[in-house]
Amino acid sequence: MKERRKFVFTRVAISFLILMAIGIGLAVYLSQTKTRAVVTLSVFNLRAEATTDSELLGETTKGGIYRVVSELRGGQTNYGRNWYEIETPEGSRAYLVNSENSEQQRLTRQDYERVQALRLGLSQNLSPLDQGFSEVLQQFPESYRDALISLHLLYPKWQFEPVTVANTWAEVLAAELSPEDKNLVQYENTEFFAPYAWMIKNQTVYDGTNWFPANEEAVAYYLDPRNFLNPQDVFQFLDLRNQNRSGDDSGVRQIFSGNEALLTLVPEVMAAAEEVDMLPEALASRIFQEVSVGDGISLLAQGLLDPLNPPLEEGQPSPTLLPRETQLQQLETLAANGQITEDQQVILDRLRTGGEGYPEATERYYNLYNIGAYPDPSQIAGASMNGARYAAGLFHQEDSATRDQLGLPWTSQAAAVRGGAVFIAEEYVAKGQNTAYLQKFDLVTGTYNHQYMQAIFSAQSEGRRFHSVLLQSGRISDPLLFRIPVFEGMPDTYGRSAE
Repeated sequence: MKERRKFVFTRVAISFLILMAIGIGLAVYLSQTKTRAVVTLSVFNLRAEATTDSELLGETTKGGIYRVVSELRGGQTNYGRNWYEIETPEGSRAYLVNSENSEQQRLTRQDYERVQALRLGLSQNLSPLDQGFSEVLQQFPESYRDALISLHLLYPKWQFEPVTVANTWAEVLAAELSPEDKNLVQYENTEFFAPYAWMIKNQTVYDGTNWFPANEEAVAYYLDPRNFLNPQDVFQFLDLRNQNRSGDDSGVRQIFSGNEALLTLVPEVMAAAEEVDMLPEALASRIFQEVSVGDGISLLAQGLLDPLNPPLEEGQPSPTLLPRETQLQQLETLAANGQITEDQQVILDRLRTGGEGYPEATERYYNLYNIGAYPDPSQIAGASMNGARYAAGLFHQEDSATRDQLGLPWTSQAAAVRGGAVFIAEEYVAKGQNTAYLQKFDLVTGTYNHQYMQAIFSAQSEGRRFHSVLLQSGRISDPLLFRIPVFEGMPDTYGRSAE
């Protein structure tokens, strides 16, 4: 009996030890997998208590990393009742709603230890990918690092390169504010444009009927790279040189999807990208950004603007490309409104008596990138008319070398696609402006005037299209290179968002 009791006791003891080991293992596992920090990939409110009724203490940053003190149930939100108590960068406590979606990334203890090692520049016990990233990370100011670490945790093969700006932040910002038409905002007094109301400097129209100068706050916001270090917006810093010659046109088709006029140009875009060694998605995104109008394309892209004869009405083709009846109708409208010129009155008088109107245009010119489309408020469609003149070769009448290089004049859409791609590659990419951001903000030439686009949000919009294409194609985790500017004397605050 004693032997049997001893055997039973031993078996119980072993079972206890096994259960204890399992318990310890489970505790270790739970401690490793428990949320120790959270990355906010969008902006979230920080509250004094775990309820939306409590005091607003501030906001998280996109790509911000916050240590989780505890998880708790709190007040009801659109995401439910789960909240985090977090530690802010200043060391205080605040409450953050747990959205439990792709806008937040949870970090385990192991993840957070990696973050801390990267923050401190410690290379021991890091993977080769982490070590290489850590060395690059130290080249960026501290205010960049958490967001870059967040991106690295999500996409460890991405590479980041600091672009050191020669002048200080204050000098660059001042240069970007003058003249005031250097950065424009599209705005109308409608619900759709309401989020952009804060960006308008004054009511001076520089293009069309609704493009106004951006104020200093808006320019500072879009100039500051730290506002865009999140998985979607960081693509405005993507190196546009072709990093993977796959010949796959699916990305271009995705960008042009729903726009039949642009879809017909896919082969031309692919051929042009191959010739100039650029990402075909970059050319497609630029074309879409510049000339897409709803599910169609602009008059300039359709070749409906005569370089020598501007339209008589906003949004209409040049009169030389319209039938006689439409010319008469538009001139009658101008006369009725007291806006007709002497030359137009002569043509109107002829039309009224059955005579000839404007002569039919003998050639059509196409511009798919709005190259040379500088604003000219003195005439209808002033910017587009300048784009038509560029396409016709009028800007380079005495420069045969440039005309030959760009294939001017562009008398077909195919010629415009190819010539515009050569222009971008030679005039921007080859000069170091090889990201959408650097083509929007000239931080390379030293003049601040060599800027492709005036729309303040154009680089961000193009970047988001790159992100969408690569995400849907499954190439989002590829080894991509992002070139991110770094300024001396940057402000502590990042500015405000238009969203």
